[in-house]
Amino acid sequence: MARGCFADDPRTNLERMLAGDPCIADDPELARRRQRAVRLAARYQGLSFGSGRRMPTVPDRCR
Repeated sequence: MARGCFADDPRTNLERMLAGDPCIADDPELARRRQRAVRLAARYQGLSFGSGRRMPTVPDRCR
C-alpha cells in the first residue's frame, strides 16, 4: 500500500526499487526478500569448492 509521497504512485515498493526509484525500505515484502537473500548467501558461503565434488545446485524451493 502506498503511503505519504507515494500515494499517487500505483507501483509497489518492490517495483519502485527494481526501477531504481525511491521506495520505502521497511516494506514487509522487501524485508522478506532481504531475509531470503541473507539465508541463500550463508548457504553459498558454506559450500566447498576445492573438494573436487560438483557444486550442488540450489533447490527450486529456495528460488
